[in-house]
Amino acid sequence: GQIRIRGNRSLTAGNDALIVVDGFTYSGSLNDLNLDDIASIDILKDASATAIFGSQGSNGVIIITTKRGKVGKPVISYNTTLGWSEIIDEFPMFTGAEYYDFKAESRYGGTATGPAVFAPAELVGRADGTNTNWQSLLYKKGFIQTHDLSLSGGTDLTQYGIGASYLDQEGVIPLVGFKRFSLRATIDQKIGKRIKIGLNTMNTLSYTDGDGVNPMFNTISLSPLTSPYNPDGSINVQPMVGHQDVGFKLNPLTLTNKDAVYDRRRRMRTYNTLYGEIQIIQGLKYRINIQMDIRQDNYGTYRGANTVLTGASSTPYLSNTASVSDGEAWNYDIYHQLTYDKTIAQKHRINFNALYEIKEDESKSSNFSGTGIPADYVQNTNPAQYASVITGSGSYSRSGLLSYMGRLNYTFNDKYNLTATFRRDGSSRLADGNEWTNYPALAVSWNASEESFLQNVSWLSNLKLRGGWGKSAQQGIPPYSTLGNLATNNYNFGNATATGFYVSVLPNPLLKWETTTATNFGLDFGLFKNRITGSIDIYDADTKDILVAKSLPISNGANSIFTNAASTTSKGVEIVLSTVNIDTKNGFKWTTDINWSLNREKITALEEPGKLQDIGNGWFVGQPLNVIYDFKKIGIWQTKDAALIATYGAPQAAGRIRVEDRDNNNIIKWLTNKPAIANVLKFAWFFKRSYFFSVKTPVNIS
Repeated sequence: GQIRIRGNRSLTAGNDALIVVDGFTYSGSLNDLNLDDIASIDILKDASATAIFGSQGSNGVIIITTKRGKVGKPVISYNTTLGWSEIIDEFPMFTGAEYYDFKAESRYGGTATGPAVFAPAELVGRADGTNTNWQSLLYKKGFIQTHDLSLSGGTDLTQYGIGASYLDQEGVIPLVGFKRFSLRATIDQKIGKRIKIGLNTMNTLSYTDGDGVNPMFNTISLSPLTSPYNPDGSINVQPMVGHQDVGFKLNPLTLTNKDAVYDRRRRMRTYNTLYGEIQIIQGLKYRINIQMDIRQDNYGTYRGANTVLTGASSTPYLSNTASVSDGEAWNYDIYHQLTYDKTIAQKHRINFNALYEIKEDESKSSNFSGTGIPADYVQNTNPAQYASVITGSGSYSRSGLLSYMGRLNYTFNDKYNLTATFRRDGSSRLADGNEWTNYPALAVSWNASEESFLQNVSWLSNLKLRGGWGKSAQQGIPPYSTLGNLATNNYNFGNATATGFYVSVLPNPLLKWETTTATNFGLDFGLFKNRITGSIDIYDADTKDILVAKSLPISNGANSIFTNAASTTSKGVEIVLSTVNIDTKNGFKWTTDINWSLNREKITALEEPGKLQDIGNGWFVGQPLNVIYDFKKIGIWQTKDAALIATYGAPQAAGRIRVEDRDNNNIIKWLTNKPAIANVLKFAWFFKRSYFFSVKTPVNIS
C-alpha cells in the first residue's frame, strides 16, 4: 500500500513518507515492524517540522517510538490474538441456466446447440443441471494468529527489554499467506552522572507466499455449466475440453497442488541502533547515534504446466518455468548532535540543536529463470537440471548523503514561540557543482489562551495560532543518472553476431535538486475543559525543477535525457476533532475522534515550455499526478442507431460500447496497431479531488 502525507509532489522521485524509528531513518516497510513493539506514532507534515530531516523528509515523516525498559521489577507479558479472515462477498455471477440462456442469446438468438458456442461439457452440464460456483471452490477462511512474549524492567542505572513475536496470516485463496518472526532487545545504561549509552536491535524474518498468485480472471470466467471434478473424484484440470478456451481456462483447484505451484518471498532484516550521550555542562549535551540496517531478500517461483496460472500443455516438461531473484542492501547512518537548553528569568526559554550527519546506502541484486524442469517437486531448487537457463539481470548501486543542520527554538512567557531551522544536504547522486542544497524553515506560534484578556473565558481551555514556511528538496534520481546510461545491442561482426553498447540516456552534468516551498497555517483549540479539542490546518506546497526523462528524436542517437523541468502544486485542508462524550468516576469513558482532510494537487508544467500533456506517462498540465485517461463511454449502440453507426463505420456496431464524439466531427479513432496521434484520445477522466474521512469512538471500562 501507499502512505501519502498531504498528497503527491514529484513525478518520478517517489512520494512515500519517511519512516523514522527511535530517531533513525528506517528504509523498510511497516510490515517489518511488530505492532506490539510500538509505543507511539507521530506524523510531521509542515515544512518547518520536516526540515530537520532534510531531503529524506520532503514527503512528510512518520515518527515511530518503540517500547523500552522502565524502572521497576521485571515484568513478563504475553499477548495472543486468534481469528479468521474471509471475503466480504463474491462477484455476482450467472447460474448455470442463466449463463446458458445468455450465451445462446448473444450469438444465435436463443437457438444455439452446437459446439461452436458451447463446449461438449457445457451441453452435458446443461442436461444434468450443473451449476458450479467456481468462486466458492477457490475461497477459504484464513486463520490468523499472533503471539507476543516480552520481558522488561530495570533500575535507576539500567533499563532493559527483550521480546519475541510470531505472526501467521493465511490468505483466502490457496498458497497465499504471510508469516513473520521477530526478536527485539533494548538496553539503556547510565555510567556515572553524566554518561548514558543505549542499544536497540530489531531482527525479523518474514515469508510472503503468493505474491504473483492471482487466479481470479480464470476463476470467474469459467463456465458454471462445467464440473470441477471427474467421475472418479480427481480434479477436472480442463473443464472446457472441446472449446476454443480449453487452453487457458483451467480449474482453479490446481492451485492445491503445492508441487506444481510455488511462490515465496523471504525477507531477513537486522536493524540496530547504538547511542552515547554525555552531559558536558548544565544545559549542554552531546549525543552520537549510530545505525546499521542490513536487509536480504529472496524471491522464488515455480509454475508447473497444466495449472490455472500457466494454462494447458501437451509437453509439460518444456512448458514449466522457474525463477530465482536475490537482493541485499545495507546502510549506515551516523550523526553527531549538540543540544543546549537554557531558561532565563523564567520567561525566556532557548533550545538550540546542531547536527552533523553522514549516511551511505548500498544495494545489489541478481535474478535468472529457466524452463524444462524434469519434475514438479524439483521446483526452482536445482538449475543444473533445467533444460534451459535464461540469463537474468543484475543491479548495483551505492550513494551517500552528508548533512549539517542548526535549529533554534525560542519561547517567551509560554505565549510566543519562534523556531528557525537551517539544514544543508550534499548528495553523491547529483553532478559536480550541484551536489548541495539548503533548507531554510521558519515557524511561529501564539498561545492566545495564555493572554490575560482570555483568562476569564471559562469555556475556552486552549487557543493557539500557528504559521510555518520552509523549503525541502529531493535527490529525485537513482545513483549514476547524471553520467547517462548504456544499453546493449547486437551487430554484425564479420560472419558472427557481437554484442555492443550504445548511449541510451544522455548524461546531464547540470542536474540539480527538486525543491518544494511549503506554507502552513494552523489553529489548535480546546473547549469546556478540553472536553472538545481539535485543530484546523491549511497548507500550500509548490514543487519545481522536478527531474523527468525527456524523450529525444531518434536522429539524436539516444532515447532520452534527465532534466529539471516539471513543476507541481498541492494544497489542502485538514480538520481534527476529538470529544470526551462520557467520563465518569467509576471508570466508564467514551471518546470520539473525527478526521477529515481535502487535498488538491495538479501538474503546472512539464519538461518543456508550452507542453501540456505526456500521454505515455499519464501527465497533463492542470490535472492531478495520478489520473485515469480513457475514452468516455456514453452507452451501448442500439439497432435503431444503424444510420449513425454507418456514418462512423467499423468497428462501431450494434451491441458495442459507444464512446463520445468529443468534437462532433462524426469520426471516432480507435486505438489500433497504427501509430497514435495527438487527437486520437479526446477524453480523460481525472481524480481532481481526494479526501479522507474517519471516525473512531472507543469505549473504555475500568
